[in-house]
Amino acid sequence: MVKYARDRASDAVPNIAGVIGGTESLTLTQLCERLAARTASPILAAVQQTFGVGNTLPIPSTILSSPWETQIGKAVDHLGTPAMPITLLGEFHELCVGQPLNAWRRLRGGSGQGSQRYDHGVHYTPAAIVDYVTSRVLGPLLCPGASRSLWPIRVLDPSCGCGGFLVAALRYLLASRTARGASRLSTQQRLDVADASIFGSDIDPRSTAWARRVVLLAVWDTVVAEGGDASDCDRIPDLAENIICRDFLAPGWSDREDVNASPQFDAIFGSPPFVRLQQLYKTQPDRVEAYRREFKTARSGQFDLYMLFLEKAITSLSCSGRLGMSVSGSFLRSDSGRALREFVADHAVVEEIVEFEDSKVYPDATTQIALLSVAKTGICPSPRHVWIVGEGDVREKLTSLATAEPCSRSDVAVHQLPPDACTGDTWSFESSDDGRFLSHIRSVGKELRQLPVEVVQGCSTGADKVFLVKIVSSESDGQVFVKSREYGDVLPVEAGALLTTLRGREIRGYCPPPGSSACIYPFDRGGNVLPEDEFRQRFPLTFGYVADRRDWLQRRFKDKPLPWYAPQLRNPQRFLVSPKLASGAIDGGCGFTLDLNQNLLCAGSVVCVIPDAPDISPYYLLGIFNSGVFWQYAEQTMPSMGRGYHTYRVSALRRFPVPDPRETDTGQVTRLSDLVKQVLAEHGDWRKQQQLRREVDAAVRELYELDP
Repeated sequence: MVKYARDRASDAVPNIAGVIGGTESLTLTQLCERLAARTASPILAAVQQTFGVGNTLPIPSTILSSPWETQIGKAVDHLGTPAMPITLLGEFHELCVGQPLNAWRRLRGGSGQGSQRYDHGVHYTPAAIVDYVTSRVLGPLLCPGASRSLWPIRVLDPSCGCGGFLVAALRYLLASRTARGASRLSTQQRLDVADASIFGSDIDPRSTAWARRVVLLAVWDTVVAEGGDASDCDRIPDLAENIICRDFLAPGWSDREDVNASPQFDAIFGSPPFVRLQQLYKTQPDRVEAYRREFKTARSGQFDLYMLFLEKAITSLSCSGRLGMSVSGSFLRSDSGRALREFVADHAVVEEIVEFEDSKVYPDATTQIALLSVAKTGICPSPRHVWIVGEGDVREKLTSLATAEPCSRSDVAVHQLPPDACTGDTWSFESSDDGRFLSHIRSVGKELRQLPVEVVQGCSTGADKVFLVKIVSSESDGQVFVKSREYGDVLPVEAGALLTTLRGREIRGYCPPPGSSACIYPFDRGGNVLPEDEFRQRFPLTFGYVADRRDWLQRRFKDKPLPWYAPQLRNPQRFLVSPKLASGAIDGGCGFTLDLNQNLLCAGSVVCVIPDAPDISPYYLLGIFNSGVFWQYAEQTMPSMGRGYHTYRVSALRRFPVPDPRETDTGQVTRLSDLVKQVLAEHGDWRKQQQLRREVDAAVRELYELDP
């Protein structure tokens, strides 16, 4: 904080070394009290006094006598900015939470190092996204022609963390208020705006304390930047009733309000946590059922915590309110997002959706981000969908989107959608050409689910690090040397206790399925688990390997239907059939291969297409699923995973239109199947295979009556 203030006004706060004065023992509380007593600005003094609260342990003499203040200043200067950014204070706190010094401390049910952040879905929102979302929400509310021009405008970040969105909102409000007024706002007037307009919540008490501090520092900063007197104030709000430590999803969110009524806000923005249902069952099992009772978006099927935040935020908006959220884009096209799409469409008007091709927009997470902007009421004649191409330059791309009409950048694709594009539970983001393409292939083919073809997702063992192993070598005595995923050790097991397993990352289009992975499989060929004694007697080496992990497996599989030594597979028999098509669930196109004669168990990272009739040729299906026609369908209907990859959703695969081979010209079906057989035979000759792939693609386009 001293570094932040002295960057802006060299005499704003005293030098820490001068305050320490000698080698006497000081606690952090005492140090902060001394700094506050010698700080002229009441705002800075109030902020400084909150830092040492509760710290009664003495600061080590090695710290007091070392030039740590100067060293920290030099380190921060390496950021290359003219002055230390205010967000660095909160970001450093979040870094400490994410990478604690006691790295081996484990929370109950957590995931180890940094699990507090992972379990609660805490991620760093880049400043460029914070600024764009804030202006997108507040701009229409504060423009001269806005229907609501009364102050104060109440803004809320329901998962505020250390206050990044709140600082951006305060600066926007102060700039707008100054632009409307004839004279510059006084320090007290700015503090009053913060007290009347800025609200937030978070479950971390340290984060909310930081958020209050940075909001006050932001007020002081705006005064100093305009050459004003930062000591011109009578009352410093502590913001304790504005920025509160409380779960936004809990009933009776704010103590200021009636517990039976949600507070109404004019603007809500932020980046709610991303926590999938599977993780909630591990860390908050008691809350899952409560969520299902209290939120429409959680009543059935899968859900993510951010979906509940969106639902409650929309209900907390005033009748003319606006919302902007940076969320996972998983809800836009998935079946699990259907309830949320319907809820948003029923209670608000979608104005804009911004999606990113880059899956690393958030520096600490691999997530496909979508920026959602909605208004509580009104009519949007043409919502727009924005697709941001490539990696990096997020601020430049969003700035161009916000300031240029139309956007001049080739890597920012803007599509104006029909008025009904985001209504109901199915949202459509296709351009006119895309819509015509989908309409055409639907007129030519039948949805796959109408054919005798099964589409399924691979299964998970429930403890992959134990049961999934890498095959190193096979011996003539029936033993196999495998490498464990847990420790990387190589050990012998019996070949009869393994089932060859296909994993998504191992699959290559048209290439023979690899046999390098396996699953410990203590089942008979009918899919019945072996009794423990029989497993031990028939496969002693494999049993010994699993038994070494017995305590961990028993805890993990407590109250599960199968015994501790068996992977918790769901109906594995459906995969032990041939032929079947298989692809990684995340694919970049043309990634399907064909299993003709192996009993392959498919892992959860694999999707399978299984023909269930002798007159449905697997070669015919393979050619279609590895074609440009299918990939064009996938690009328009399935979630992006960045850099040209998409996630294959089973529900969307089942809706893919395929010309029924039983009703299609026999010559076309035979020709396509024969071409695919040639491609499979030439998997060792890349050039020849590429030529054959082009012929397959042309045959598929002809099948769908599309131009070459």
